[in-house]
Amino acid sequence: MPPRLTTNVVARSRLSKRLDLLAPVTIVRAPTGFGKTTLVRQWVEEQAQSGRPTVWLSASPGVGQDAFLAGVSQAIEAVTGPTIVVVDAFENVTGTSVPRQLVDLVRSHAEISLVVTTRTHTLFEDIAHVELNATVLTPRELLFTKGEVADLMFLIGLEGDDQLAERIRREVGGWPAMVLALAVALNDPDLSRAGFEGALESTSDYFREHLIANSLDERQTYVLSRLVLAERLTVDAAEFLLGESPLRDELKELERQGYLSSHNERYSGGEMYDVPAMLRRQWTRNLTAGDRELSLRLARHYAASKRPDFAIAQGAAAEDWEFVADMIDRSWQQLLLLHESLVSMILTTMPQTYDHSHPRVKVARHALRAIPIPRHEIPAPLPTNQTDLAVLAQRADIVDIMVTSFVTSLVLRQSGYFAEAGALSIALDRLLRIVEDRLPERITEILPMAHVQVAVTHLIGGDFENSIESFKTSKAYVSSADAHELAPANAGLALVATLKGDVAGASKHHLHPNQMENMGRVKWVLPYVRSAPRLTEALIAIDELREADACEQLVLYAQARRRDEFWQIAAYARARMDLLWGDPEASLARLAAARELHASWDTSDSLAGPILIAAEVDLLLAQGNGNKAQALLGASHSINPLVTTARARMAALSGDSALAMELTLAVLIDDKSWNRTYLDALLIRAECVATRSLEKAGPLWSKAIDLSTRMGLGAGLYASVSESVIRESVAYEPRLEHILEARLDAGLKDIFSSDVRVVDLTRRERVVLEKLVEELSVPDIARELFVSHNTVKSQLRGLYAKLGAHSRDQAIEIARKAGMVG
Repeated sequence: MPPRLTTNVVARSRLSKRLDLLAPVTIVRAPTGFGKTTLVRQWVEEQAQSGRPTVWLSASPGVGQDAFLAGVSQAIEAVTGPTIVVVDAFENVTGTSVPRQLVDLVRSHAEISLVVTTRTHTLFEDIAHVELNATVLTPRELLFTKGEVADLMFLIGLEGDDQLAERIRREVGGWPAMVLALAVALNDPDLSRAGFEGALESTSDYFREHLIANSLDERQTYVLSRLVLAERLTVDAAEFLLGESPLRDELKELERQGYLSSHNERYSGGEMYDVPAMLRRQWTRNLTAGDRELSLRLARHYAASKRPDFAIAQGAAAEDWEFVADMIDRSWQQLLLLHESLVSMILTTMPQTYDHSHPRVKVARHALRAIPIPRHEIPAPLPTNQTDLAVLAQRADIVDIMVTSFVTSLVLRQSGYFAEAGALSIALDRLLRIVEDRLPERITEILPMAHVQVAVTHLIGGDFENSIESFKTSKAYVSSADAHELAPANAGLALVATLKGDVAGASKHHLHPNQMENMGRVKWVLPYVRSAPRLTEALIAIDELREADACEQLVLYAQARRRDEFWQIAAYARARMDLLWGDPEASLARLAAARELHASWDTSDSLAGPILIAAEVDLLLAQGNGNKAQALLGASHSINPLVTTARARMAALSGDSALAMELTLAVLIDDKSWNRTYLDALLIRAECVATRSLEKAGPLWSKAIDLSTRMGLGAGLYASVSESVIRESVAYEPRLEHILEARLDAGLKDIFSSDVRVVDLTRRERVVLEKLVEELSVPDIARELFVSHNTVKSQLRGLYAKLGAHSRDQAIEIARKAGMVG
């Protein structure tokens, strides 16, 4: 009989799918505590619901081969039709001939699917692999994922978010029994009083007493106690650590038992092995000075073996920062492109004093830790002269120079130096094209990433056309149609197209964010590869008036982003969403906080400046704050089409149709206008014309609808037009009726205030208004301003007339609404 399932069993559908293949033999191999029996028991229950019969056999400790085979034969002979036969705890069976006879039994019964669980490797697995095409679930596959840890937390009632789930998984390496033990300890008030470290301590005790003691012999314990100095190691590194050889067979046996995990990567020293986190935690707490010296020796061994990632990890463990800095300088390209997380973690601990003598360490720290670099420390840029670039392209270290250049461009971007970043990107782009022609065999892998980095610099600098060109060039250099390789450029192209208002064009490149979650490793120079699709999806959802979807994507973006390079696009999207469905006042506060946090990015030569001014003006106009909007529009970015369109809307809403028409015309003839900006200007113009002649506005509505349909833009674009104007214009453009229906279905009323006022006060009138807000009386105001009572009364009459007020309280209320006073 199969064992009964306990409570708090996590569903593991990804593993059940492997079992569903129903190979002639399926082997679930892992050490104790990996949930082998529980997994198979869950799966057997699922199979029983579909009517497939199961025979469950459990091998008792020390059972002989004759008794075991007799039991299996009897069970198989008793069944008819397709049947699952489970043999649990196969490691208990003794006898060298068992594997061959068991394989022969399965081969002679074609309708049998044999499922075996075992702790250790036996000859059976090798024979079954060759003769029966067996399916094998390895210890690595049985480790808990973050999602499965989160499911377990829910089942036992442990409160926490994805960050806690990931920390639990990471601390114990995903070992299922250890995950459960740690989660239970954290959920027990008595055990968790000491916090996470206290819970880990109790889990370590359980690990030592119940797992290691029961499954490792003295020799294996000794070997593992030395191997934990390295988180990952080759066979030759293991032999170096223990000072003996050969160890290949012993390591393979430990891997079979689940105490080491093989990556099936071949290097000069053999296969690469990972040491599980729980083992390392168990034995590294008592490292001595001699152990640290051994770590440093091991670091040098890895450096000589051209494994800089392992070398800096061991150097950091020994706290030899000079060695680590030298390795980063010498292996800059490989470390930054392939081992971002490791370098970033080490730089968090490494003293900054080494930055002065190792310039690449400094640049890496700025890039990976997103630390702004002082202007006087900006690295020397590439030459801009074509001749000088051609000479540079001949150097032996040209690939290293290119990596350094686009890392530097990232640092400049993150520091807010967009002019410098843009100039460096243009020079880098020219260098890439020279190198492509002259040294293609040396830069095949670097070209796609380099062009994407150039493209991102242009994008954040607001230069969309050059950004698109660089993204397309990156795609041209990708050697295959692999979605993983094309994703970075496609994500960028989709985001740029969506920002411009070409949703139809974006759909050619856009991958849904859920598809991006399984893209595998993404190199650190492409930090936006997951955040860009979320922002693209959010912007499209806003256009299509899907509030819930837009909100979900923005929340997920905020939770998952690795770097905040696209903060301005996220702030813009959030402001647009709040303009339609939210609270403009609260959105203004969020926008101000974002701009303050990224003050160095909010410049005239970046995307942040104009896009956020346009968003803020719209939010102010939604509140009727004409004076604040006017003051903002009087600042920089005055010639940007986004800002010109915002100024046109301001003029239209405040009653100056002539100025609005003039400004919209400037946008409509500007070849640098985005499609979205062009359409916004066209709608403002149509609304202004409609107030005088509905018939003359008809062609403008038709042109706007034709263009927005071709661009794939939804009804959200038309939310800026007043409902009454749309209703009145339906007779001259019937398609407006469907747009109005979409607005009403989304619960949208007019988003802009119908009473946007701009009041121009004299300097003295502004002073008097401030005194009114301070609740001073007329005599007090006269006394402070050294004028007569009658002069103050005369100034008040002029102030009230301009504000359209009839009392002090009404004047203050109108002034506050217009943003003239706080």
